[in-house]
Amino acid sequence: MNENILVTDDNKSVRNIVSDILTSYDYTTVKSANGKEALVELHKQHFSLLITDILMPEMDGIELSFKVRKMYPNLKTIGMTGGGKTVSKSSTTDLSKSCFTSFLSKPFSEEELIIGVEQVLNISELENKKVTNKKEFHFLIIEDDQVDREAIKRSFKKENIFNPTIYVENGLEAFDYLNAVDMGYYSENPLIILLDLDLPKMNGLEFLTLLRKDPNLKKTIVFVMTTSDDEQDKFKAYNLNIAGYILKGKLHQGITYLSTFLNTIEPPI
Repeated sequence: MNENILVTDDNKSVRNIVSDILTSYDYTTVKSANGKEALVELHKQHFSLLITDILMPEMDGIELSFKVRKMYPNLKTIGMTGGGKTVSKSSTTDLSKSCFTSFLSKPFSEEELIIGVEQVLNISELENKKVTNKKEFHFLIIEDDQVDREAIKRSFKKENIFNPTIYVENGLEAFDYLNAVDMGYYSENPLIILLDLDLPKMNGLEFLTLLRKDPNLKKTIVFVMTTSDDEQDKFKAYNLNIAGYILKGKLHQGITYLSTFLNTIEPPI
């Protein structure tokens, strides 16, 4: 099936059972014991689905799922509830709207697990059918404003762009991601950065300047995405070898151009 699934549960028996069942149906699985371990695995490679227990020590499934929604918005998530751990029905309903794609209530049967997984992955399959012509680029969006992030997601959806996408809030977080020792899938596929100029801690032009000085990152494709129509900002940005300057007031037109770019440009080998 070539679907890679991350199984996260602090109970070793549960994560082994879930993993074994999925493996018997030809899914590939990776196991982690808590939310922090799950984030490490997510950083290493690409997953089609995260199945996580909700109540765990250190970082629970709720916090994990919110982080996943923020950093990997295309990743589907199933929350496992019950098993002697109490999560109210009303709480489950709210969480379903905010961060989880679906839920499984423990104890669940093998059939219930597989049906639940197939239903969630079918959502991804329908989305992926829309993007057969898209290249294997993935995106790093450097944007601290949640409203603007949602606008980007809507524009991506309208243009049928479902490439893997990472979200960070500032230049420092971006460099933490870019300099990660082992990014697995993400280090093997070409990157496009969408960069806001007005950022906390390290602004967009400062980030670009440092990026172009880094011998390993200097050729990265960058599109600036900003409210600034200032000619000086445009001059400075283009002088730092950006691929395009997108005004947020014309965001959808900019993303349409980006979609054309994806369909036209051959990614580097």
